[in-house]
Amino acid sequence: MARDRITPRLALSVGQRIAGGFTVVLALLVALAGVTFQLMAPLDTGAARVEQDNINADAATTVSLQVAEAHARVVQYALSATMADQKAAEDSLTRLGQAIEKTASTSAEGNDSGLTALAGQYRASVDSTFAAVELRRAGIERMQTAGTEIRTITTAIVEALEAETDPDLIRSGARLELSFQAGDAASSRFLASRNPADSNVASNALAAMPGGIEELARLGADNRRIRRFTTALDKPLGVYTAELQHVVAADEKLRQAAAAREAASEAVLAAAVVERDRAAGSQRAAVASMLDSVGSVRELLMIASVAAVGIGLALAALIGRGISRPILLLTTAMQRLAEGDLTLNIPALERRDEIGRMAQALLVFRRNAQEARALQGEVNGLCG
Repeated sequence: MARDRITPRLALSVGQRIAGGFTVVLALLVALAGVTFQLMAPLDTGAARVEQDNINADAATTVSLQVAEAHARVVQYALSATMADQKAAEDSLTRLGQAIEKTASTSAEGNDSGLTALAGQYRASVDSTFAAVELRRAGIERMQTAGTEIRTITTAIVEALEAETDPDLIRSGARLELSFQAGDAASSRFLASRNPADSNVASNALAAMPGGIEELARLGADNRRIRRFTTALDKPLGVYTAELQHVVAADEKLRQAAAAREAASEAVLAAAVVERDRAAGSQRAAVASMLDSVGSVRELLMIASVAAVGIGLALAALIGRGISRPILLLTTAMQRLAEGDLTLNIPALERRDEIGRMAQALLVFRRNAQEARALQGEVNGLCG
């Protein structure tokens, strides 16, 4: 009977133990999948971060390119003052604004390194440039109109003096015409060169004209045409002189606006570089974090794989030992019982599973065989 207690008493059936083993393995796989998913989440976050940083870096690069283009267009317009260059500058500024808006909207945490505020400053300096260019252009147009009128009048004076014999009157008219020609020539040089020295020469020449007009009017007091011409010179000369000063002031505003524009464009470029560097740094950090996560996942998978194989082998050995050994013992017992050995011990009688029921059935077979053998002995005794 000692051998009947070799296998411990278990309440679980064979099917339950097999199902339990598979359940344990499945639970391990589910746990491994869950842990892997948790470790993969940082990879998804890092990938999204890298993508966002790429967008931010591209937007900052676009801003840098648009600043350079807009700056070149505005400078060209400031020099030419043509409508075509103004349109090109306006279009370039519009694209710059769109690029900065994109950078502000896509920048992580809503931080655009101050690009929006700096773009406002740059736009203000450009608006000042446009206003100064318009002021200069309007002044030049009025100067040209007044200059044409002055040249017409001075030419008429010279023609009127051809009939005069007074040398002082003739010289006075000639000096007046030469004074305007010198002033007008200096003004033309100034408009082309924007050199303050030329504007000073023009202003000095024009400043001498009122005295010359007064002298000519005095010497030609008896000439009605001369008096009319000298009187007619006052208004266009005043306009010409005033507009020359307006152009000088506009040039000064252009210089100030250019300085402000240079500073603002450099600030915008610097902010764009900061934003691009920030995006690049964030991208490097995200890649490093992703690599760490990949390393952790790889290490965990290796450990989990080894553990799963070990647990699976242990379960297989445990289940196999708990099922195959009792079955082998019962098979041996059945063979011996079939050979007539009715004294054998039936193994696994204490089990409460299918193997235990097989052992109980074998016990019944042994008992029946013993009774049959006893009965056969009695029959043989009677017959003998």
